[in-house]
Amino acid sequence: MILFSACSDQQKGCVLEGEIHGLINPAIYVVSMSETNTKIDTLLTQEGKFQYTAFCDSLQPYVIYMEEASTYFTVWAKNGEKIRISGDVAAPEFIQVKGNETNDLLTAFRTDSSADKTRIQSAVIFIKAHPSSIAALVLIQDYLIQTEDAELLGKSLALIESPARENPLFKRLESYHQLLLQTAVGASAPDFSVVDTQGDTLTLSSFKDQYVLLAFGASTCESCNKDCSALKKIHQKQAKKKIAVLSLVFDEDRNAGKKSPPECKITWKQAVDSYGLASPLIRTYNIHSLPDYFLLDSNHHILLAHATLNEIETILAAKY
Repeated sequence: MILFSACSDQQKGCVLEGEIHGLINPAIYVVSMSETNTKIDTLLTQEGKFQYTAFCDSLQPYVIYMEEASTYFTVWAKNGEKIRISGDVAAPEFIQVKGNETNDLLTAFRTDSSADKTRIQSAVIFIKAHPSSIAALVLIQDYLIQTEDAELLGKSLALIESPARENPLFKRLESYHQLLLQTAVGASAPDFSVVDTQGDTLTLSSFKDQYVLLAFGASTCESCNKDCSALKKIHQKQAKKKIAVLSLVFDEDRNAGKKSPPECKITWKQAVDSYGLASPLIRTYNIHSLPDYFLLDSNHHILLAHATLNEIETILAAKY
């Protein structure tokens, strides 16, 4: 099947031509994203073969989802290029994408089976060798971001040169780096303003000279409810010390604070963020999953970020 997609008014587009072995479902989805919109096109492959024509005057990623979007791979293309794709659906990381420097470099990197280096170490070596290539940005995105290491990410971004430095992906990676810095251990915790279940407005200054345990959760989060008893024990043990606990519940229902398990009667400060999972605090504190915990010192610098309650108990036991 041949399908056309436009992201500019250019007449001569790029062609993605591929053959994927092992497909059970013949439908694949091509997703392209610009700064203003996201476009999804559906293709029906014929014995795994497909051809797709798009129009975009600058190099951009096309994410191709297979098997009802359970697996995917990414192709980079712009007008005037013919990109050839081949591989097996069972091994998307080894799908061969050829047709321009970015795809060629990424394919070579991913199919390199060198056992003496980890993928992260390999990515850093690659970035140093190809600092002007968009492929270097892709590897930062695919391998270094997952480390949540602000220092490693910052050093890698500092290596990037033009023209990759002018690519929108570089700006997105820089923004994420800043997000990591503001929630890194040692940083001043981002302030906020919430209304607790008693109707009082709380900010970090409400806990002057106190250690603060921030517990982020949701009423529909089973793991959060399971942690409630352990959180209660920490509060009871530390209640007479200068340690405050604040539960921040992401729920559009303002009465969500009343939904805690019967065996876990909350006696500490609790606030419901009625923005739910769309809350700005999710991004501000770089929260990827719930529950999530931060421990702040008496000056409200971050002592522990994205910690477990066991880790927090250990730190508190050492300090008190």
